Amino acid sequence: MRPVLCFLLLAACSRQPKVPQQLLDAGITAAPAIITRPAAVIFWLQDVDTLVTDSALAAVGDVTGEAHDLVDLFSGSDVEVYFTRASRIYVRGAAAPRRIVTLNGLDFPWGVVLIDPGYAEHILTGPVSSGDLRDLVYDYFGFEDEKPSGPIASGDRVMERFIDWVEGMMSEPSVVDR
Repeated sequence: MRPVLCFLLLAACSRQPKVPQQLLDAGITAAPAIITRPAAVIFWLQDVDTLVTDSALAAVGDVTGEAHDLVDLFSGSDVEVYFTRASRIYVRGAAAPRRIVTLNGLDFPWGVVLIDPGYAEHILTGPVSSGDLRDLVYDYFGFEDEKPSGPIASGDRVMERFIDWVEGMMSEPSVVDR
C-alpha cells in the first residue's frame, strides 16, 4: 500500500499546470519551473477568482485576446510566451540568485508578467487593449517601433544602462563639505 501512496503523492506534486486549449492552439505552453530567458507569462489564479459567470466569460475572452496579441508580437524573436495558474513565478538571471514573483493580492486574478531575467519584471493585470499591450511590451523589452525579430540581448541592455549610470556618476563633480 505504501508504494502506491508514494506514487500518488509524487504524481500530484509533479503535475504541470493544464494550459487551456485556446492558448495551446495559439502555441503557448506551460511555464517552466524556473524562467531563465525573456518571456511573457499569462496567468490565471483560480484560487482567488471571484468573478461571476458573465464576467468570467468576458475575462477568458480578454486573456485569449492578449495571448494571441503576445504570440503575434513575439513571433520571430526569442521571447517565449507561457501560461501558469501558479501564484508564484521563479526567475533566475545569469549569475544571479533565483527570485520569486508573487501574483497573489493583485487587483485582478489574471494578467501578464513581462520577464527579462536580470531586470525588474512588469506585471499587467486585468483587461489591456491591444495598443496598450503593444506599447508596454515594446517599452519593457526595448523594442524600436517595428516588430522585433531575432534574439533579445537583455544582458547587453542591462549592461548598457549600468555603464550609462556609472559614466553619469563619474562625470558629475562631487561636492565635499569641509
